[in-house]
Amino acid sequence: EIPVVCHTTEDGRENINLYKAAGFAEVLIKPVEPGELFSVIMKYLNDTGAGSVLEKDDLFTDTFPGEADEDTRPEVEKLPVWLKIIPHIDLVAGVNNCGSATEYMDALYIFYSSIETRADELQSYYETNDRTMFALRVHSLKSMARIIGAVKLGSLAAELEKAAREGNDDFIDLHIKGFLAEYRRYKQVFSPLDEESETKKLIEENRVVQKPADPGPAVDHSRCVLYVQNGQGIVKKGFETNLTAAGFEVITIPDEPDRIIAYRNEVDIVLYYPGIDEKSHTGITMNLLAEICQDDAKIFCLIGDMDELDKAMSVNGARRVSRAYQRPVDITGFIQDMEYFSELEKDFHKKKTVYVVDDDPGYLSIIGHWLSDDYNVSCFQRPDEALEGLNVVTPDLVLLDYEMPEMDGCMVMKAIRTGFPDPGIPIIFLTGKNDRDHVFRILEYKPDGYLLKTSGRETILDSIRRFFVETLFKRSLSERPLPQDVPDGV
Repeated sequence: EIPVVCHTTEDGRENINLYKAAGFAEVLIKPVEPGELFSVIMKYLNDTGAGSVLEKDDLFTDTFPGEADEDTRPEVEKLPVWLKIIPHIDLVAGVNNCGSATEYMDALYIFYSSIETRADELQSYYETNDRTMFALRVHSLKSMARIIGAVKLGSLAAELEKAAREGNDDFIDLHIKGFLAEYRRYKQVFSPLDEESETKKLIEENRVVQKPADPGPAVDHSRCVLYVQNGQGIVKKGFETNLTAAGFEVITIPDEPDRIIAYRNEVDIVLYYPGIDEKSHTGITMNLLAEICQDDAKIFCLIGDMDELDKAMSVNGARRVSRAYQRPVDITGFIQDMEYFSELEKDFHKKKTVYVVDDDPGYLSIIGHWLSDDYNVSCFQRPDEALEGLNVVTPDLVLLDYEMPEMDGCMVMKAIRTGFPDPGIPIIFLTGKNDRDHVFRILEYKPDGYLLKTSGRETILDSIRRFFVETLFKRSLSERPLPQDVPDGV
């Protein structure tokens, strides 16, 4: 039960959720700021400096009790007064999980509207002694309770789930009545959500206030190149000339951080010509460009003499470079690469299609709502329906729950990998299962990622976006496909 904090390099960032799922309490990315380190340590130590202040099960979640930060406090203040006086509801955790007061109220309504159905199901599974379905449904309820910050209900659900899986019927018999009474109590507690009152007005008003201004038609930057030079010269000018002749828009600037930042949103491809003289600051520029290209999903390329490239590739920012072109450069191949990168960027910015497979209709409603602004989302409560859907549309990503009746997530993944024309459809598990045995069973199937349902809205959205960004980067590292008219064997 001792919390273990992992600290790893930037390369490990994409595996944060796997680390947490495997049991790490926290993951820090090096270089670690002293203040951040202190904050994490104090999160797990009590005032005497010994022991964890969190329950064991909390070590596997992204939801921790605590005071509202500067971003959360204004959102909590927007919530209606009647909600703030309900006991055993952590509004800070709920708003953090959902991202805003508006999203929290929407999630709360989804939770509230399913109480009668869920409670009746749990009662039925208990009375018929169907411990498998009882465990499944109480597990789903645990996840939903934690999302909205229903601390007491979530803890009770976790205890009942454990008892059902261990066959501890005495514990279930002793606590089921009180648990169902506590659960059904929320139907009355949250009843103002049904009223045509200030609550619904608040939701609509917040939605209008928070809705961003219409950005207009999307601007295609896939053929825009930011050409960062160290110094001037005829050779360096030649690359700009060739790119312009090939139909690319080229923005040429010196390797000055403020200039780079000013143009970061105008381009999708970055080309850097470093220097080796004493006036050059290759390391600073490389790290800045790598960070920008990672965060904004841009292609990053180098060009220069061998000694210039060696210096540039020796710093940390080299991890994000897709191609390095040593002079003299084959201009024809160079332009073909730029065309290839342009197509990759154009494809990346298309609206992606995401399938979500989960037997819990409440969670499906929440996650579908969270994803709908950025993706074309199709939600499936039954795995067989999702498999049928794959025959109609090939999604860009499948978010897959693990524990479902009839077919668990691993069975669904195996069916996709072996029974469809495109076995490489990316699959990320989005599940509440976080114990070691389940985690390692899932990882044996080599999914493309692992997310916990208890992660907040922003964590889930950021993880999915990072997955697509990393996919773009990996594709940029592969050689461009040969033209279709090239003979076989060439």
